[in-house]
Amino acid sequence: MRRQSKGTPLLSLRESNSLSGRIFRGFEAASKIRLHMVRVTAGRNIYFILFFILSLIWFQGPLSALVAFSFQYEHYSHIVLMPFVSVGLIYLERKRIFSNARYGFGVGTALLFLGTILYGLGKKLAPLLNENDRLSLAILSLVMLWIGGFVLSYGLQASRAALFPLLFLLLMVPIPSFLLEKAIFLLQKGSAEIVHYLFKMVGVPVFREGLVFSLPGLTIEVAKECSGIRSSLALLIAMLLAGHLLLRSSWKKAV
Repeated sequence: MRRQSKGTPLLSLRESNSLSGRIFRGFEAASKIRLHMVRVTAGRNIYFILFFILSLIWFQGPLSALVAFSFQYEHYSHIVLMPFVSVGLIYLERKRIFSNARYGFGVGTALLFLGTILYGLGKKLAPLLNENDRLSLAILSLVMLWIGGFVLSYGLQASRAALFPLLFLLLMVPIPSFLLEKAIFLLQKGSAEIVHYLFKMVGVPVFREGLVFSLPGLTIEVAKECSGIRSSLALLIAMLLAGHLLLRSSWKKAV
């Protein structure tokens, strides 16, 4: 029968204590790293929130005009909701977005500079622009400043993860007049084509001249109010959100 060495229990106890010590030190180091990351992230959040508040104060006039626009023009009724939707999307994906936050000084500073240039350009061109285009340029500069502040505070990796919510903010920018008029005209023309086809299909005699339809004792015009610009924008926003939330593949989202 083999005899057990007297030193074996002591050696096993020492190995056990050494292993327990390494595990404890590992947990302690991980806790310190986690605490440090929480403090750093909290600092970033404070800096970004302060920057956001200062931007609201700086752009108080354009933002007030934007809210008034959203109530005055039905095709801008969605604008005031866009920042809240973007914040909600970032909150839902916060663990993925902020898992590896780093300061992004280079790109962030460049975007802040671009936003400042756009703001100055809007001020310089203000006498030459109508109210819609002045507001469009001002809000575009604000969105660029917000995106630049986010990149500066959280870095490129976090910004790539939050790319959709950040770009979604562009939907709060009023559409420039020349693009808006073009879109409304194309929608009017499309509506007129559908109406003309329906009249022909049911056999109603009609004379068409552009967007005006002449029937016996009745004249119909497809006006701007009939273009469906509001419903088209609402459908676009709904499709973008549904694609982002329901589709997993980046290729499918792009398509």
